[in-house]
Amino acid sequence: MNVRRQVFLGDQPFINEQFQVEEGFCDREGEIYYKIENYTAMEPFFMTVTSDSNHWMFISSTGGLTAGRVNSEFSLFPYYTDDRITENTGNTGPATVILAEKGDKKFLWEPFCRESGRVYTVHLNLYRNVRGNRVIFEEVNETLGLSFSYMWMNSRRFGWVKKSILKNNSGECVNIELTDGVMNIIPAGTSSHIQNTFGNLLNAYKKSEIDRETGLGLFALSATLTDLAEPSESLKANVFWQWGLDVSYYLLNEKQLAKISSGSKAEPEWVNKGDRGGYFVGSSFALDKGEEKVWYLSGDVDKDHSAVESLRSMLLDSGFDGSREIEEDAAEGNRKLDEILALNDGMQKSAGVMNCAHHQANVLYNIMRGGYFFNGNTIPVADFVEYIHSTNKQVCALYEESLLKLGETAEYGQVLDFVLSRHDVNLTRLWYEYLPLSFSRRHGDPSRPWNVFSIETEKADGSPKLDYQGNWRDIFQNWEALSYSYPLFIRHMVGKFLNATTADGYNPYRLSRSGIDWEVPEPGNPWANIGYWSDHQIIYLLKLLEMYRNFFGDRILADLDSREFTFAEVPYEIKSFDEILKDPYNTIVFNENKHKIILERTEQVGAEGKMLHTSEGSIVLASMTEKLMILLLAKLGNFVPGGGIWMNTQRPEWNDANNALVGKGVSIVTLAYVRRFAAFLLGIFQSHDSGSSFTVHKDVHDWFTAISEVMSRIDSMKESVNPEERLDVVSRLGRASERYRSSLYERGRTEERETLSRDRLIEFLSTSLRCIDQTLGENRRDDDLFHSYNTLEIRTDGLKIHYLYEMLEGQVAVLSANWLEPAESLKMLEALRGSSLYRPDQNSYMLYPNRTLPGFLEKNNIDRESVKSSVLLSTLIEEGNKDLILMDSKGICHFNGDFHNARQVGDVLNKLSREVKYAGLVEKERDSIEHLFEATFNHQSFTGRSGTFFAYEGLGSIYWHMVSKLLLAVQENLFRAVDGGVSADVIESLKKHYYDVRAGIGYNKPATVYGAFPFDPYSHSPEGKGAKQPGMTGQVKEEVITRLAETGIRIIDGKIAFDGTLIDPQELFSGDETWQLVTAGGQTRRMTLPRNSMGLTFCDTPFVIGKGDKASIKVFFTDGETETIIGSVLPGEYCKSIYSRDNTISQLEVTVL
Repeated sequence: MNVRRQVFLGDQPFINEQFQVEEGFCDREGEIYYKIENYTAMEPFFMTVTSDSNHWMFISSTGGLTAGRVNSEFSLFPYYTDDRITENTGNTGPATVILAEKGDKKFLWEPFCRESGRVYTVHLNLYRNVRGNRVIFEEVNETLGLSFSYMWMNSRRFGWVKKSILKNNSGECVNIELTDGVMNIIPAGTSSHIQNTFGNLLNAYKKSEIDRETGLGLFALSATLTDLAEPSESLKANVFWQWGLDVSYYLLNEKQLAKISSGSKAEPEWVNKGDRGGYFVGSSFALDKGEEKVWYLSGDVDKDHSAVESLRSMLLDSGFDGSREIEEDAAEGNRKLDEILALNDGMQKSAGVMNCAHHQANVLYNIMRGGYFFNGNTIPVADFVEYIHSTNKQVCALYEESLLKLGETAEYGQVLDFVLSRHDVNLTRLWYEYLPLSFSRRHGDPSRPWNVFSIETEKADGSPKLDYQGNWRDIFQNWEALSYSYPLFIRHMVGKFLNATTADGYNPYRLSRSGIDWEVPEPGNPWANIGYWSDHQIIYLLKLLEMYRNFFGDRILADLDSREFTFAEVPYEIKSFDEILKDPYNTIVFNENKHKIILERTEQVGAEGKMLHTSEGSIVLASMTEKLMILLLAKLGNFVPGGGIWMNTQRPEWNDANNALVGKGVSIVTLAYVRRFAAFLLGIFQSHDSGSSFTVHKDVHDWFTAISEVMSRIDSMKESVNPEERLDVVSRLGRASERYRSSLYERGRTEERETLSRDRLIEFLSTSLRCIDQTLGENRRDDDLFHSYNTLEIRTDGLKIHYLYEMLEGQVAVLSANWLEPAESLKMLEALRGSSLYRPDQNSYMLYPNRTLPGFLEKNNIDRESVKSSVLLSTLIEEGNKDLILMDSKGICHFNGDFHNARQVGDVLNKLSREVKYAGLVEKERDSIEHLFEATFNHQSFTGRSGTFFAYEGLGSIYWHMVSKLLLAVQENLFRAVDGGVSADVIESLKKHYYDVRAGIGYNKPATVYGAFPFDPYSHSPEGKGAKQPGMTGQVKEEVITRLAETGIRIIDGKIAFDGTLIDPQELFSGDETWQLVTAGGQTRRMTLPRNSMGLTFCDTPFVIGKGDKASIKVFFTDGETETIIGSVLPGEYCKSIYSRDNTISQLEVTVL
């Protein structure tokens, strides 16, 4: 038996106590925090610290961090990738040295240093508040009877604040010599590029100073970094200052900490040149038993001389109480963040504290990415005018004066009436794409540095700035969840979406308040590609259209023939069908001349210069029907019977890690969403008046006719098509789309129009649905799952489909298609749980089955017999030519180690063919050698980086956004079953599967399993690791939506319906509870939640929802009147009042069965 012997550090016993992780909610300083005790027993994890303003902080559980304001160009600490931040804990961020004198001994304690835990018994605790804007690190030293903690919080006035507390828990007085501060402060004006590329040169320009009068630390560059032979001043500084300590010395970096730790006296530092900056203060004081000392370090960015002088004046003012003003301003940030959350229905109270905390986090991160309506349903008139001016200067000139007469702000309906009364299609169009959003930013952070964020919440004068920005798929999916809180703006979101889609049926890459943007070619940059994401145009629009109809019924029918939509003009041109068939990987041409013309036009007219114009210079307008049909026709033009939608526009789909499917891939995922889209369109056209027709441009009419004929041809085949038939119909579809595109690219859009009848549209959609359903059925696997993506083998005599392994994405898409019967959905979910996609350690699902990649020594070993049978390879080996192949000492042959793929093989064969002695052999054996390379590496099955890396969307990873998509899909199927009156057994089984999927999401797990604070959303969990990429993940959108039904809310036929199917009884209080909630105006309101109920808001109206024996709704009006409604559906007029936030209704009390 092994006997563990005591280990010593010199004469000091080495302490290696392993404390168990404990966790749970707690109250600290009057606020709810989640506490993880002994968190260092977990793997390090990364966090986002939120703010009500433009602050940003990304921090590791090791204490390493980066922080600043607005974006990474305004940093206090270096903006590195998350791995470097985690590893740089000892070099960047907080550091503390404590010399504690007890009796006749002086003890050295350096909290949060690994060495402290080797000589003292310590407990390390990590706290995060539910708002997400504060994080606390705490070390309790049981040996010394002391505890030290520091909190990071933010303040609009003061920037980032480190609040520290040292407490004496012992029974005797302790004399303290303290040195506390932060390391590696970045000077103002230091870009993230310079930080990461020219760090050593940057140090040479650094100058850190202490203002002797105030102790204010100033961190600036002596000049901006440039190699130009001209002066280049740097006239701004980052700053740090302290409050709460009687300071005996200041230090400007950490170099003296070692000397201080040994008991030597520090030498004050006033200037530090050509080196990293830091801000440390030294202080001595006594702590009686039970006493604590509190102090603050405040840091901010980008201060000019005027701002610095204001700070100096503040610190010199004898009436300035730093502790009070910091706390009050930080508390105001808490209040403001609560107000933002309340405005967006983020505040809930139930017995399920974790559920409410998770919902609050989801709402916050959803609006951080997509923004929120800063004034609710009130329109800031001057901002609307500013938007019109930046978008279309001519329209603005017509209406600016009369619009401004409406006042500083106006109610939504007042502005709508003004717009419609002008009967100007261009003004109407601009109104219906106007979105007065604030707080939005792209989802960049140090764990995804390729996305660049910028938090534009304030103008230069400090007034609120309305702005939004995001990649196409990201911002629209966040708006989907947001629109439940602001239904009046759903039509605006639909307008923005449709107006930004192209006339050939696709969309640009990025969207912002200032317009659209697209990617441009960057030769030599492997991360830069142009193309169209082939799934983005359908499902994100469809969800908004479904909500539009759910909230407002048949109002969409009136829009179908309204010619108030336009087209984005992107300088991409899709090649001819024959060119696509020949090379499906290179299918888009970037039209440089068109790119230049569009940008020049934008300078002249505004953002709408990027819209499609006629040859006469006017904006092309189209009906909603035309816009919807173009999107559908573009997909059906790439329909491959038996396979899916051909991914031939140079970009992948939702999972961009499957990027190698581009060209050869066909998508069942998109086909499933096209099915739901087509079924929705069929429903709205069937609801329209019989005999009606809809106007479209003639070229669209001709395209529709051609695609319709081919879909009828496919429908007539009935059974599965063979490869030859598949090539025939795919060619017909492709050439029909090519004819339309060619006309569009060459001649532009003419004003010649024709009509499509309702009956013809219904017939086309019905036919298309039958063809789609046939292909979906053919892709059902033997294990009751469905194929997600297939590959297309292109031959001269036909198109052959090859199936890939199962993927979670396909199961979610098919479940979402509204195609399976409830019993079939149940069967698929049961199969999914038993499949290789399930990961038991997280009780959840991977994107695809995990598999073991060959080890290095197992790769690149060429079959010996193949080498022997090749004269060329044998000759090359014999002659010692290693350009193509080489033999190792064991006689095993390998391809050249510089090869990445078959392209390099082809390059070498081309080179060898130019040598006389190899030319004949190359000509004879080229195909066999290329096949040998493929047999060695199996690149035909390569789907992209998804199959080659081990995090993000890689092997073994759970991608939480797709799990939340699965959750929503199961919920939709559950309610289809409920509404369809299927058997109780099926409903209960679907309900069980819903809760099974939900149980696998992080907030239902301990931190030790999830790997982070449970209520926080994260992007993914790699195999064997905790959650990664915090905060603004797509997961939040789906969970905001699913949470509605979990609290009993559904929207049906324009009305709010209450349904207790998914209300968890454990969320209902067992006794009366007081709910203190913040209203949109920032006021605090107290409400009583009776036994067996929970509290939430919807469109900023408080709902108290509980279970009982009889369904009823009690409406409380703001004038003091009440009305009780028997049943579970709120009358339409009351729903409209809630949707419009007109403050007529003060609250609802609802009882569901």
